[in-house]
Amino acid sequence: MSTDKNILKEINTALQWHCESNFTTSYHKTVKALVNKLKKNKEFSMDSGKYLGWVAGILYVVGEDSGLFEPNNTMNDKLYYSKTELAEGVGVSITTMKARATNIREALPEGSKFEADITYIYMMTDLKKVSEKLWIV
Repeated sequence: MSTDKNILKEINTALQWHCESNFTTSYHKTVKALVNKLKKNKEFSMDSGKYLGWVAGILYVVGEDSGLFEPNNTMNDKLYYSKTELAEGVGVSITTMKARATNIREALPEGSKFEADITYIYMMTDLKKVSEKLWIV
């Protein structure tokens, strides 16, 4: 019952774009680790519904574990997104995003955590690497 390869490719492409556009390299690595963990669960599938719901659910799980939704993050040099911003950014409702996140959590071993570094300093280092690559081209 594992996820269809074409759907998985769409999910991974969308996750890569969202992570590179809005998050740190650490966040992207953590998202990939979560997807890899889900792929190992042969009883879990992301074939139902629209793939963007799964994208939002995956980003939500990592965001929740990383403290992304804490309003005080900006005072601590960390990224902050509201749950509404995350859902709207992916193009799904909050209800869909949370439902997919619940499905994902249920497919993971109990107590699994997917925590990423969401500090601005880490993100600024990532942006510097990207800008250096742009100058090289």
